[in-house]
Amino acid sequence: MSFPLQRRLEIANGRLLSWWENLAPGTRLWLTRAAGLATILYVVQGLRDGGDMDLFLATGGRMLNGENPYLPPYPKDLTYAYGPMWALLLAPWSVFPYWIFNLLFNFGSLYFLYRVWNFVQGGIGWRFSALATGFLLLISMRFLLYNFSLIQLTPMLLFGCLQADGLEQKGKPWRAGAVVALLGNIKLLPLIMLGWFLLRGRWLAVMATMAFSIFFLLLPSVFVGWERNLELLGSWVEIINPTSALRTFEYDLTQHGLPSLVPSLLMDLPDKIAIRRNILELAPETVGTILKVCQLGILAIAAVRLYPWFLKGEQGQQANNAQERFLSLAIMLAVVPLVAPQQQKYAFLFAVPLLAATVAHLFASGQRRTYLLSCVAIVVWLLGSVLSDTVFLGVPLSQVTQHFKTITWATLVLVITNVAKPRLGRALSSVASQVQSL
Repeated sequence: MSFPLQRRLEIANGRLLSWWENLAPGTRLWLTRAAGLATILYVVQGLRDGGDMDLFLATGGRMLNGENPYLPPYPKDLTYAYGPMWALLLAPWSVFPYWIFNLLFNFGSLYFLYRVWNFVQGGIGWRFSALATGFLLLISMRFLLYNFSLIQLTPMLLFGCLQADGLEQKGKPWRAGAVVALLGNIKLLPLIMLGWFLLRGRWLAVMATMAFSIFFLLLPSVFVGWERNLELLGSWVEIINPTSALRTFEYDLTQHGLPSLVPSLLMDLPDKIAIRRNILELAPETVGTILKVCQLGILAIAAVRLYPWFLKGEQGQQANNAQERFLSLAIMLAVVPLVAPQQQKYAFLFAVPLLAATVAHLFASGQRRTYLLSCVAIVVWLLGSVLSDTVFLGVPLSQVTQHFKTITWATLVLVITNVAKPRLGRALSSVASQVQSL
């Protein structure tokens, strides 16, 4: 079964392919080279300001000088909130001009995104058409570009999560745990995979993650000494402490996720935009409790998708097919920037695998509820995350959308609509027959 919009998308994709095939070979080559050159130029332009990587490299330099990078003075007036392991890994690079490592890392991010795309296509089990690929690229471009302009770690972290899942599926739980533990010692976000392994009963992967986490926490002691490493770990824990005021109520316009959204609705917090957004005025202690409930709630909603994995019979079989498995993982990944504190726009790259699955359902699902829920998710995403960009609204109006946390709202809708979809054993039954036509 296909729907009117899907038939129109098929026609549009056919016309797009026909247009491309009718171009002269020289024109196609010129356009391909122009796209490649534009990509390289954007990767390189991020070197102008150095992004956040300059902070990380400067922190590595402070490690070489015997300083505690978690204490002021801070390079670029930014607090370092990553693990000692990351600073230690970057320490040798800190003696070279920063642009060298920045350039290498941004090109490395291109490779990580290429691998992520391979994982996504394989997990969804659908060959993306040219139109579907272009549409996905368009609606996720904002978050892709931020990671290059700020030279952020998100592509590497997202790739690591998918790679760890792939290794575990291949019967290599210790390697999977090592990947999660290493990245979790750099930035905590990949530790969502520990919950993924735990919920699915992959006990060897759980034990491996915990064992390697301890190993990587203690490994810097070999280079900086036991006492100094304990001091660094204590400083890191103090900075990332989720109960601190800094981590509970976020005032910055550029921060997103539930730790920004919930307090903005329940307290009159200061912001650059003088437009009221709070619907209640509650005590900070009450807001903190409600925030924790909301964070646990969205994690529980994401885990609901995994529930039939523990069932036997037809329901269990449907929950254990490859497409359903990937959708469950994509939901868990999309929750990461929602629940973690102090997340900026680049962190919402974690939602792209789920966004890709939603695009596939929009283009090819023959199940009515799945198709309609995908339409809702895409429309809300377009309004909250795409059209709210400065490219479309300009800086003043785009800041208003950040004031009201529209990216957070759009991601919440993306997660909830996908949790509400039927099991994909039925929902994507028509996909295989439509791959060739698309």
